[in-house]
Amino acid sequence: LFGVLLLVSHWSACALFVINVRSNEFFYTEMLDENLDPNGSAYVYSLYYAFLAILGNDVKSHSRLLSVAMLFVGAGMVATIFGNMTVLVSNSDAQSRAHYEKLERVKQGLARMEIKPELQSRVVKYYEYMWRRQKSVTDNDRLGSFITELPLALKAEIQLHLHEQLVLTVPFFKGCDRLFLQDIVAALRGRVYGPGDNIMTEGDQGKEMFFLEAGQVQVIKATPDGIKVMVELGKGNFFGEMALLEKNGKRSAGILATTFCDVQVLSKKDFDEIMEEWPEYLPRFMAVLLQRKEDMKK
Repeated sequence: LFGVLLLVSHWSACALFVINVRSNEFFYTEMLDENLDPNGSAYVYSLYYAFLAILGNDVKSHSRLLSVAMLFVGAGMVATIFGNMTVLVSNSDAQSRAHYEKLERVKQGLARMEIKPELQSRVVKYYEYMWRRQKSVTDNDRLGSFITELPLALKAEIQLHLHEQLVLTVPFFKGCDRLFLQDIVAALRGRVYGPGDNIMTEGDQGKEMFFLEAGQVQVIKATPDGIKVMVELGKGNFFGEMALLEKNGKRSAGILATTFCDVQVLSKKDFDEIMEEWPEYLPRFMAVLLQRKEDMKK
């Protein structure tokens, strides 16, 4: 709309220039009185008076018909612009109001259940994080929900576009067929963890692999002196991949979320089903697994 307003203002300025400058009337003589160069400043003056006319000011012109036309067009455009802005602000206020009403209901429910304050705080922070992340109390209703309505081929292409780089950070997925990667990203499931949540626990049986889309985590191990932080990982990292290739494998370390984390999860069950369709990749993946085990022994 602002682009249309500028275009109409330009056309109106050209019309004013032709009508008024040729008649040696009004702002042309004003420029001469101010010792300005008519050739260099005529368009600027014309554009200035065109804006005034479109915004509802009565501009002196040799053609009253042009002035009426600009006033009429300007009134319609200004009403449309401000009307759309009002709708946008109204929608934003409605979403914010719905969010805070829901948050208040959550707080009241937690209080009635006599949940301890620390746990109440974690629940409230989760809702606040989701609101900042998506700006919607309806989760994915506003953003990305259309993907579920698309044909399978288009849906697979969009999912691959969204997650391909994340999946390719895993060494044994690099160089794989694009259709295989489509099957992998189609099996991913989004999940959110809060600060202090254990994403993986050392010693547990591994059943899932994780791709970190956002947030920070710590790799932790139990030692005689207590829990030791081995390394910190951020956006774009992955962990738990050994669980996909090992049968009844145990987690060699734990993963602790230190911030809110958005992760994509690939389950061993889904991975095994995909490998039934792509058995040619299994020897390659197992070779990577054996190499990783050898590296861990060193």
